[in-house]
Amino acid sequence: MDVVIPAAGRGSRLGELTADRPKGLVDVAGRPLLTRVFETAVDAGVGPLVVVRGGPDRRAVRRRLRDENITWIAPQRHYQQ
Repeated sequence: MDVVIPAAGRGSRLGELTADRPKGLVDVAGRPLLTRVFETAVDAGVGPLVVVRGGPDRRAVRRRLRDENITWIAPQRHYQQ
């Protein structure tokens, strides 16, 4: 079963936690949030992992969390509500 992980957006509701990093890289008990999500999915035996990335820091997240078992998708456009 494929797992789609939405990781796009600025994370503005997280306030100061995302002042200097994308929300996917916010530390949770010493490790990035997305790392914990990836590990939980793998431990549950699901995959492959597909991450929808976007926002101004999308490349930083991909560089930091490289893994050959993850497919990264970048939407062509971002819509504001």
